[in-house]
Amino acid sequence: MCSLLSAASILMYVAADRWLVRGAKGHVLTGDALDLSIGARASGLIPMSAIESMESIGDKPDAWCKRHGVARRDTVTVSPFDAPNVVLRLRPGQPVVLTTCQLERPAPACVFLYLDRPELLRAALERAAPAV
Repeated sequence: MCSLLSAASILMYVAADRWLVRGAKGHVLTGDALDLSIGARASGLIPMSAIESMESIGDKPDAWCKRHGVARRDTVTVSPFDAPNVVLRLRPGQPVVLTTCQLERPAPACVFLYLDRPELLRAALERAAPAV
């Protein structure tokens, strides 16, 4: 009986998570920030001025971290279902707060994302660079 209740609660959690993610607005590029939203999983606002660099990635975050000498605890992944295709390195000392699993935390040094059109963020960062 206990395993039946456990299985039912897991199925309800998965269904609720899918429903929340599907209803989320996703990542939105505004004039001066990247607004992240993946339902109850993650949300936050990253100002363009807080992004030090952006890199396209083709491998898993663990492999990228190992290759670049970044501790996994200094990263966060904000992607609903797809593997991240971009990593943002944030400027030290910038007050960026992300909410993950409904807990607000200061953003770590690196944020892994899946973006449908990463070239739009790259262009926005290039336009914002002289102002930073």
